[in-house]
Amino acid sequence: MSRKSAGTYSENKVVRGLPASWAAHRVDERAGQLGKTTSCDIVGSVGGKPLRIEVKRVTGGFKRLRAWMAPVDIVAVDEPHDSVLVVMTLEKFVELVSRDAD
Repeated sequence: MSRKSAGTYSENKVVRGLPASWAAHRVDERAGQLGKTTSCDIVGSVGGKPLRIEVKRVTGGFKRLRAWMAPVDIVAVDEPHDSVLVVMTLEKFVELVSRDAD
């Protein structure tokens, strides 16, 4: 599978994992196109609020992160002088966001 087709596969996998009510779909918004300074792979809406998702396909790169996630629902990654990142499964994300959207 080429890099482009692998990325497209991952983007479609994420779209399929989101509720239909979010109206999520793949877009081709690459940085620099149409004068944009940011890019995204998927757009949708949750509870009337826009949702933009960037998908990154990584092979074998998150073994340590997955080990940390094994006993918990969410891993918070703190880096000095930057925002805290939150990592969770797509299923957990949908569950949490869907609660607030109802």
